[in-house]
Amino acid sequence: MKADSTLNLVPIWIAILACSNLALQIRKLAASLTRQECKHETSYYKQASYHALNLEQACCVKLIAICSKNRVQKQPQIRTSDISLPKPVVVTTRPASLREKIECANRSFIYNLF
Repeated sequence: MKADSTLNLVPIWIAILACSNLALQIRKLAASLTRQECKHETSYYKQASYHALNLEQACCVKLIAICSKNRVQKQPQIRTSDISLPKPVVVTTRPASLREKIECANRSFIYNLF
């Protein structure tokens, strides 16, 4: 009877061993996937930071180019014989006393007409 009960337990032990081996394989695969996931995540962050750095450098280079272009445009140019000077803008103002005399003369002239 004892031999029969032991023989009856053999399939159960085989099933337990198979399940424990399967569980061990599942844990190994999960650990492997976790490591691969970490590698991919690290790779992703490296690429993202690389692209961010490149974008920042590109923007910086573009900004420097724009600033340099603006500075060159604002710097005085050397005049040569074939390049004429730009025409100056003249703003004239009359002294207040002269303006009053002209306005008074114009008013008296208008009154003389009527």
